[in-house]
Amino acid sequence: MAEQKQSFPMLPINHWWALRKKFKQSIPGVVTDSYLATVLNMQENSARANVLPYLKQLQIIDEEGKTGERAKLWRDDGHYAEVCKAIREEICHLSRSPQRGPSGASADTGNKHQFRNSHLCRFHSRSD
Repeated sequence: MAEQKQSFPMLPINHWWALRKKFKQSIPGVVTDSYLATVLNMQENSARANVLPYLKQLQIIDEEGKTGERAKLWRDDGHYAEVCKAIREEICHLSRSPQRGPSGASADTGNKHQFRNSHLCRFHSRSD
């Protein structure tokens, strides 16, 4: 049986902040490719392929695109750090899980450093 390739969220930092700013103004009930295209000034196909999957993976939206508790807390300055910490722990925990090659041996793909060095694993304040 083929192993699924482990993928880490790679949401551009400018998208992260633009979406958070928009969510702070008014949180949508459902995030669609059309909504993202408008907010991020991009094509719907690009939003569907490059942003929606990562928002789902970060649990900011569910599989149907609905915003939930994490989205509400993520936009709130008072809860932002705790949400980022939870995301970081979830994702960085994945980076420490060894991947297995076809022989069952551990295979270091280098992905663990890809996310560890991204903006989601850093905690700094930023004023919007």
